[in-house]
Amino acid sequence: METSGLKEATAGGVQGYLPALRNLAKSSAIYALGSVGAPLISLVLAPFITQHLSAEDYGVLAVLVTFIGLGAGVTQLGLNSAFFRTYNFDFTSKDDRRSILATVYVLLLLAAIPLAIVTFMLPSPVS
Repeated sequence: METSGLKEATAGGVQGYLPALRNLAKSSAIYALGSVGAPLISLVLAPFITQHLSAEDYGVLAVLVTFIGLGAGVTQLGLNSAFFRTYNFDFTSKDDRRSILATVYVLLLLAAIPLAIVTFMLPSPVS
């Protein structure tokens, strides 16, 4: 983790913190766009979807989207943020980074397999 900007900020007094605050605001805005983007797209598309789907079809779509969200939350195991933190800050060698990438890939695959099996064992297709 780079701390040179923080060292310069403390040496420069209050004015020294402004570049660090700008960097923090920029990084936070990028993450906020990612978390706000999907719900915003859903909100914009809702009138178009409801115009072309019956109430029953829209209900099925809502249940399907809910199950997909739950399944993704369960199968991802919070590994997304843990992977990026570990990959970028904890490991520097290529071998270590390959190892963490392979480990995360295998864990995600092992978590997704039971969900896929349950999905294929459903008594009837969701329609």
